[in-house]
Amino acid sequence: MPIAWTPLLADGPAALYDKILSALERDIRSGQLAGGVRLPPQRELAFALGVSVGTVTKAYVEAELRGLVEGQVGRGTFVAHGLGPRAADEVESSLAVDLSINNIPLQLAAKRMAESLSSAKGRADYLDILACAPAMGFVEHRRACATWLGRIAGLEVDASRVIMGHGAQHAMSLVLGHLAAPGDTVLCEAATYFGLKALAEHGRFSLRGVGLDEQGLRPDALERAARQTGAKVLFAMPTAQNPTGRTMSQQRRRDIAEVARRCDLWVIEDDVYGLFWPGMTPPTPLAALIPERVFYLSGVSKALAPGLRTGFTLCPTGDHFQALVRTLQATMRTGSSYGDLFFTQWVEDGSAFEIALAVRQEIAERVVLARDILDLPPSPSQAPHIWLELSELQSERLVSRAARAGVLLTPADASIVAGDPICGVRVCLGGPSTRDHLTVGLRRLASAMTHPSDFRDVAMV
Repeated sequence: MPIAWTPLLADGPAALYDKILSALERDIRSGQLAGGVRLPPQRELAFALGVSVGTVTKAYVEAELRGLVEGQVGRGTFVAHGLGPRAADEVESSLAVDLSINNIPLQLAAKRMAESLSSAKGRADYLDILACAPAMGFVEHRRACATWLGRIAGLEVDASRVIMGHGAQHAMSLVLGHLAAPGDTVLCEAATYFGLKALAEHGRFSLRGVGLDEQGLRPDALERAARQTGAKVLFAMPTAQNPTGRTMSQQRRRDIAEVARRCDLWVIEDDVYGLFWPGMTPPTPLAALIPERVFYLSGVSKALAPGLRTGFTLCPTGDHFQALVRTLQATMRTGSSYGDLFFTQWVEDGSAFEIALAVRQEIAERVVLARDILDLPPSPSQAPHIWLELSELQSERLVSRAARAGVLLTPADASIVAGDPICGVRVCLGGPSTRDHLTVGLRRLASAMTHPSDFRDVAMV
């Protein structure tokens, strides 16, 4: 059955949410959408347009801030009656603070960019990137990845097992395409990265959520799910798990590794948040405990700069390396080497580690700020996101009330996977460009959490 309103989106470089917003305002102003008309649910419109639910949510929130629509908890979003333009100062004062996107502050890397551009021009291999790179990436860039992982993750890496890619999401796509066929079941944390859910839909395989505790993935729940489903692939984020921020202890990692061996599981270890380990030393990756069955994925978008789309895959021994290289050649031939060149330059001159240390420190201070403003209990987590564990109804209410207060949060169901039940709301701390801007958003969120529905019983991990 067709949905009630499908916007005609304009061409051009504007963000998708902005195109949806512009189409909505155009159709309201033209009279095509009258006051009181109920807009399509966000999930349905997202499916119809082929975009993420978060993109539609952002458009709807901005439309409400402009007075174009009115959201009603439990009923939906409706075109506002008696529509009139809001005063410029009113709109400015109510602009949303986006705590829905897991970025890191850009200014820490931006300070180094001009110097890096100048230094890169003096490199002997500067013009080599104009040629077609080997499918697995230039050897110098793969060596830089090995050095990076040794320093950041404490992982001894043979550069010959590294495949360069266009970000960690691309690496996920390659590995899942290699391991999972349509109709297969892939195990993952009960709340997981929404990019995995998108890949599951694209690849037509199903996800089964596995129970979590304060240390992340539970070994007993993993073994039970593996035996019940017959699944042979596990996707896991042992450090600063997204969205819960939980980190496995050393013993927990050994227990998970043992279950993987017993149940003959291939493990996809996503360590994109590996920089944000709690404590003094990085925990041992699963790839070091069971190297024969772990595909280790990482990248630098969460450690250096979101636009630096350098990602890499560390393959287990065997024929998997060549199989992934063939998949990469079949889908995009080879990646762009420009980002890899700047990453390599930063590793070789030490800038990468200085930026990463500054990012880690900035996020640590933002975590303390968030705990204080939101009146949350202490936690060892140093992840750039916090998790408010709530019921499904409380989650929906908090996201809605936060939007009315001018704070964008990830929709509560964006990360939830069928299986062991869990629900909550992720709050991202790295997106606002300054701590002052973050403080505004956190105070608005704290106000939304003081509603009589009692959000004070939330847990933060």
